[in-house]
Amino acid sequence: MKRLFVILSFSCFVLYAQTGISQSMRENSNEQSDRIVIYLNEDLSGSSLGLDEGDSWVIMNDKTGQTLLGTGESIYQNSFSAPGSYMIRFTHTDACGHEHGQESKIIKLTVLPYKITFLFKEATFSKPLEGNTFFNNEIVSVPFVLERFSSSNTEIPDFSILAAGIGAEMKGVSKPGQSFKAGRNNYEFTLTGSLKPDTYIRLDFIDQTNNIVQPFYYPLKIK
Repeated sequence: MKRLFVILSFSCFVLYAQTGISQSMRENSNEQSDRIVIYLNEDLSGSSLGLDEGDSWVIMNDKTGQTLLGTGESIYQNSFSAPGSYMIRFTHTDACGHEHGQESKIIKLTVLPYKITFLFKEATFSKPLEGNTFFNNEIVSVPFVLERFSSSNTEIPDFSILAAGIGAEMKGVSKPGQSFKAGRNNYEFTLTGSLKPDTYIRLDFIDQTNNIVQPFYYPLKIK
């Protein structure tokens, strides 16, 4: 997997001066715009970018002006090891990079200065998940790994849990007063609600600040 940012050039592509790309990407008010937020050291594989094979893309670091060029789904091979703001421009092109008709699209990308990876297989519940049972502030503890960029001390967001599945009416909130350090930690939640028997469920762990979802497909059928 490639790490950003290394400036590359490909056949049939021209690497423009950084100031030229920056001006072009910021001043075209007719372009469609969207926003994506990802954690540190992640790629864009979880995002639906709708790329065609012949589409070209340019990624620019807003702070440094460094750029990376490519085509099609090769964009998913790049992970972002530096936090900050980026602009990604997609343009429909032919094999030699000539633009054709279709409007360009700009995506504003934010890379957070930390990464949270839940270890769902190690989750423990204070009460078994069973159907036709009301859960009232039951505890689920989920180990996770926290990676930080350099000396960043950015506060970690609160997470919530939302159950998905037939008849699932369960949600969870993070216990107050928890503090975390870089490395392995435990995140505790209180669960409230009920589940239907003879079903499978998914528990979505939702980053309340950045709206990033990490799904946990509970492996057992609810009895």
